[in-house]
Amino acid sequence: MTKNQKEQLVKDIKNLGFAGDGSPLTVEQATRVVSLLFPVKACSFYMRRSNYGLKHIIERAVNHYCDNEVMKQALWNNGFESIPAPGRAGNEFFNVCGVGRLNNLFQSSGTPL
Repeated sequence: MTKNQKEQLVKDIKNLGFAGDGSPLTVEQATRVVSLLFPVKACSFYMRRSNYGLKHIIERAVNHYCDNEVMKQALWNNGFESIPAPGRAGNEFFNVCGVGRLNNLFQSSGTPL
């Protein structure tokens, strides 16, 4: 991800209009954030993080709490597929990609810039 792409992503998140007010994300809001952060579906499942781990990236990106069930629904609403995550009751692995770049971009609480 180039510097310009990172800056555009941060700008797009801020333009959602709800970043930073602290209230929990609704399914609709989480669905919008997921569409920005995960625009491409992978052909295989990302087995390193379940929806529980992915929700923490979302939370850091917009400074809002995101319920685990809200996160799963937001991913499904964006057309992602899932499989049960063995040993992680109620969690799923999804066919997302680009997790590493997002984790690096949103390492601390709140959007950069």
